Amino acid sequence: MDLGKVGIWWSRSWETRDDVGLNTAAEIESLGYKAIWSSGGFGSGLSEHFERLLTATSHVAVASGIVTIWTTSPEQIA
Repeated sequence: MDLGKVGIWWSRSWETRDDVGLNTAAEIESLGYKAIWSSGGFGSGLSEHFERLLTATSHVAVASGIVTIWTTSPEQIA
């Protein structure tokens, strides 16, 4: 998988529940970025915003750079 040399960090403060956030993800992809990195948040498992980002884009990789070890088991991440 080619993540490119430069990606975008998608802060948890960027709301993806609205069309503006999802349009931003699509625009990031249209600008040629190959990866959107995001935090897994503080809850267990990966946040549902990963699914929304993937739905809003067609070929960009959505990756978690940080996942809390205090509430997420290795099985949840796998």
